Amino acid sequence: MKDRITLKISGIDAQSFLQGQLSNDITAIGENEWQLQNRFNPNYNL
Repeated sequence: MKDRITLKISGIDAQSFLQGQLSNDITAIGENEWQLQNRFNPNYNL
């Protein structure tokens, strides 16, 4: 996918931070799994 990026996020607050930033429920993603996401801008628009 040429217009996509892959991120590896870690840390104590990673899950709660990403849950507020991304369009999907990240708690449904298992370890070593991936999922396409959209990131919201500060106005909660895609």
